[in-house]
Amino acid sequence: MAKVIVSKTNNLVTIQTPARFLSYETGVLQASAGSSQGTITLTDTDTSQKVLNDFDITQLVDTSDSVFGATSSAAVTALNAVVNAAPDTFIKSTDKITALDGVDTSDFTSKEGYGVFVGSSDETLQTSDKFILGSSQITLSTDLKLNSADITSNTNQDIDLIPGGTGKVKLYNQYDFPTTDGTSGQVLQTDGSGSLSFADGGSGTTINNNADNLVITGSGTANTLEAEAKLTFSGSVLNIAPTNAAAGNGVSIYGGISGAANAYISPVGAFSLLQFGDAETGSIFDMRRNKLSFDNDSTNTYIQADSSNPENLEIHADGNIELRADDDVQVFGDINIGGSATIDKVIADTSVSSSGDVGHGAEITFLGTSSTSTTVAKIYYYDGSTWQAFSSATEAAQKALLGYSLGSTMASGFLLRGFVHADSSSLTAGAQVFGATNASATPTAPTSGFQRVIGHAVANDIFYFNPSQEYIDLA
Repeated sequence: MAKVIVSKTNNLVTIQTPARFLSYETGVLQASAGSSQGTITLTDTDTSQKVLNDFDITQLVDTSDSVFGATSSAAVTALNAVVNAAPDTFIKSTDKITALDGVDTSDFTSKEGYGVFVGSSDETLQTSDKFILGSSQITLSTDLKLNSADITSNTNQDIDLIPGGTGKVKLYNQYDFPTTDGTSGQVLQTDGSGSLSFADGGSGTTINNNADNLVITGSGTANTLEAEAKLTFSGSVLNIAPTNAAAGNGVSIYGGISGAANAYISPVGAFSLLQFGDAETGSIFDMRRNKLSFDNDSTNTYIQADSSNPENLEIHADGNIELRADDDVQVFGDINIGGSATIDKVIADTSVSSSGDVGHGAEITFLGTSSTSTTVAKIYYYDGSTWQAFSSATEAAQKALLGYSLGSTMASGFLLRGFVHADSSSLTAGAQVFGATNASATPTAPTSGFQRVIGHAVANDIFYFNPSQEYIDLA
């Protein structure tokens, strides 16, 4: 039986025969007396497997070829002192290495993951394994394969790849790296045949007219760029200067600040006008139905089109002005005309739906208005200072200017002429409308007092208010 050498280096216990060796971390093995006198058993305490079983103590020696003891008891004590010795403090490892060489293992019971075996076969290291080397080295006669693992070093330590003799470092067995460093500024280049070498780099790229904030553009010449003096970007504002003026003039484009400042396009410097297009070409500036605002007030002064076909254009200026491609102009509110105005066409609107509603083209006065209460959709007459309720029994009402009340107070205004919704649905379309004693519009002509035509009905509840200038005294 061949001798077995047991030794400890750093934190590894090695059990070596002429054919192979096993390597364990200290504290893993435990020696005990064998079942026969003069024998010893060495057990892996992690797996309870026997590494040496009833092994002759005369064949178990240390690196000096000395036996551990003359008796089993003495050999157990001495051997446990070696395999359980405290590891050196500068080496720490909880990982393991496995490599099998296929040699006869009849004398050993190995634990996979702790033994290190070097042979002629091509072995594979597991992803959880790693080597810990001090000043010694490992010589491999076969390939070293890593399955999704890394080759790493301790903190701040280098990893040197140094081929022996005239050997070279290769990647993918294709690229030969140079064995010496190049000079400052040189670059690594290939000859196209797998050899890399250091060589002087190219001349780089030239930027003409370069200065702070100038935007860089192509020049049409290789390795040459142009810094545009008329196109600057300060980090938030892009400025395009005219060809005959310095930067700071022209137009600025600002991206804004999210939640704090709005983006804008603005003429700057000597310029105060920003136009669309360079000529009258008929080009279209499509607002995509967005608003064109004049005072940053989305509810008042702005212009906006809608999705109708054809579109309606709304102009809001603290009121409503609607310009429709297929309808008339609607004005909600006052129109102050400093000069003369001519209305060429008034379109009748019979779509008014509530008492006092007026149609297109209505003439309305606010003469003598006040907060005095009125009844909507009733006839009133102006007595020279205020409005009085109309009655067919009173001649003063026949001689005066008539108006049709449009609200609950005189401040709501009075209709002088136009289509209006009556206070009842008793009218007869196409027939005359008269003023009644209760100031209502009625299709029935009065039979006493005074009779005055105030308009003509176009529906049972809508009539054209146009009071006659004449009246009949029925007395």
